[in-house]
Amino acid sequence: MANDKLNAYNIFDLREQALRRVPKGLFEFTDRGTEDEVSLKNNRSIFDGIRFKPRTLVDVSNIDTSHSFFGKQIRLPVGLAPVGSLESFEAGGGATVAKAAGEYGVPMFVSSVTQ
Repeated sequence: MANDKLNAYNIFDLREQALRRVPKGLFEFTDRGTEDEVSLKNNRSIFDGIRFKPRTLVDVSNIDTSHSFFGKQIRLPVGLAPVGSLESFEAGGGATVAKAAGEYGVPMFVSSVTQ
């Protein structure tokens, strides 16, 4: 999969590709929200309220995206959320994600069911 070209332009394109590639039970495990999907609806409502203001022709040659996180400097102000059962999707999935997080200098939060 590392060499596959995704041909995705947004998260919805990625979701459609996952729907075709991942077994139905695993897809639904990651695609759904808890209980009556209340948290999913709340998150969607919040994200729908966020608007980006694109600025073109702005010099970005000296942008610093690093941030202090629990006293440690990280390269980007993001972290990888815990995903349980990564091994269900790909053998060595947890290790692959951890390696990528380390290479990109971002924290990874580990699920209690990670193997």
